[in-house]
Amino acid sequence: MEERDKNVEDYSVINGEGTSLRKAQLRLLEMLMEFDRICKKHGIDYYLSSGNCLGAMRHGGFIPWDDDMDVDVMYKDYKKLHRILERELPPQYVLQTPRTDKGYYHIFTRIVDLNSKMHYSSSNRTRRRLKYDGLFLDIFPLQAGINHKLKKRFDRLFVPVFRYSRGVDGTPAKQMISKILWPFFKITADVLNFVTASRLFSMFHKDDITHIYGTNILPKVKYSNVFPSKPMLFEDKWVQGPANPDAYLREIFGDYMEVPPPERRKTHAVKIDVF
Repeated sequence: MEERDKNVEDYSVINGEGTSLRKAQLRLLEMLMEFDRICKKHGIDYYLSSGNCLGAMRHGGFIPWDDDMDVDVMYKDYKKLHRILERELPPQYVLQTPRTDKGYYHIFTRIVDLNSKMHYSSSNRTRRRLKYDGLFLDIFPLQAGINHKLKKRFDRLFVPVFRYSRGVDGTPAKQMISKILWPFFKITADVLNFVTASRLFSMFHKDDITHIYGTNILPKVKYSNVFPSKPMLFEDKWVQGPANPDAYLREIFGDYMEVPPPERRKTHAVKIDVF
């Protein structure tokens, strides 16, 4: 037992009490609890997803080096949720979308904390153009899966066209061409998302879901592994997690209980200020 305890890694140097990362994580937890309150008030089913779900299962809360928050909802609830959040979010938070932030480079919605600031590396020019650069909670919309290879190919074209057309990235020539191409890509994504979110399509692909077209994120998820969500303990709070978190995480990460070596531990920011 003593020998095994010697090999247990001490994460306090990463996110121990009083560190800037731990302060950031506690602020993210506050954001999650507010999001949870609003969803439960309006009967919207969501679940803690990706690395946060992994953290809950492996670490009892945040992955020690994590600095963001991810939740998933079905696309049919996504737009309704967006309208509710616009009305009910406390003033210390803002919804970050392509409409509210011209420097934002995703199509999905984020909740951003206005009383914090994430500092990015000097080489990360894209993130440094954000209007809202505080701690964030990403809301990913899910729909019935169609052809994962098709979605992957489409998203790899969609994302740079989207970013270049907004002037977020790319050379002037790429930006000009992308502005011409953007209406076609937007209409195509809207049609694909409308069809795959339809009740008829879902009948034939009921248990295969993934994120909507244009996110450039492609988890292969079984509906039965995530919905209906069930309570999950995260830090010392009860939130909503997948129906079968072990099966969900194994689909995405494989052996998720294996801790990656330090060189594979990634964070978004190089420094975080929490006010």
